[in-house]
Amino acid sequence: MLRPAKDTEWARAGQTGAGCSSGALDAAAHRGEPVPGDTLWLHLDRAQHGIGSQSCGPGVLPEYRLDAAPVAFLLAFTPLD
Repeated sequence: MLRPAKDTEWARAGQTGAGCSSGALDAAAHRGEPVPGDTLWLHLDRAQHGIGSQSCGPGVLPEYRLDAAPVAFLLAFTPLD
């Protein structure tokens, strides 16, 4: 699990590990496609929008809206004991 380093602004960050690239997942026509490979693809989200995005009701208020934008990450890996 990735944890933000003492920066409360990053509390909404999330991560997902997948056995396939995003492109391979987008191209899949059926569940079970594509077959996962030997590479673990780590997807990092700066923030997650969550529910309230007109899935069943009004959209998010403008001050809470998340728009796609470039972001830079600094990662530090430490061994598990």
